Amino acid sequence: MLAQLCVSKCSECGFEADRDFNAAVNLKNYAYQ
Repeated sequence: MLAQLCVSKCSECGFEADRDFNAAVNLKNYAYQ
């Protein structure tokens, strides 16, 4: 996978996060709802 596809970037605020890490955080937060 290309490096630029592995990073999520918010178009509104410019925040960048590794896509896999961001997915893990989202799953953790979903589990604790």
